[in-house]
Amino acid sequence: MKKTKFINSILILAFSSQLLSSCAVGSFSALNWCWNLNNTITGNKYINSIIAFVLAPFEFFIGGLIDTAVLNTIEFWTGSNPLASTKIIMGTDGYYYAVKPDKNGGYIIENQATGQKLALLFEPKTKTWTAEFDSNRIELFSLIDEMHASVNTSDGNKFVISLNEAGITAYREKIEQSNLAVK
Repeated sequence: MKKTKFINSILILAFSSQLLSSCAVGSFSALNWCWNLNNTITGNKYINSIIAFVLAPFEFFIGGLIDTAVLNTIEFWTGSNPLASTKIIMGTDGYYYAVKPDKNGGYIIENQATGQKLALLFEPKTKTWTAEFDSNRIELFSLIDEMHASVNTSDGNKFVISLNEAGITAYREKIEQSNLAVK
């Protein structure tokens, strides 16, 4: 009797691991979300590590189950994962940021520690990129055609640049001159 239960347990374990691993084709966005959450719970990496050690068995079991049984299956059949659109990245300042695309090709960037948001918005009709932060909206540039853009400087002037290395270099020089003039 005990031998039969043991064999059945082994067969069930083998079958379930095969089932889960065979449908686990995808980006594992729930597991990545758990991983990023563990890195951003507090500002202290040691405390984050202790919390992650305690929560990991639950988070990764549930996240893995959700990924393999639901999200990765959706991603496999539809080509998109409902959670995969938001990316968590670490900035050069040490903070983690959630970067989520909007419907027009722009991005909403949120500081995970402070909750501050920056929206980089694209208006398809005018081909204009703007930045929105704390109810302030600043036009960054407008695309004229495939090779040219109208850009703004900090002093409010606009000028046309070529969208190549020479044009970007000229824009940088113009910004540096504008910043020196302000000082």
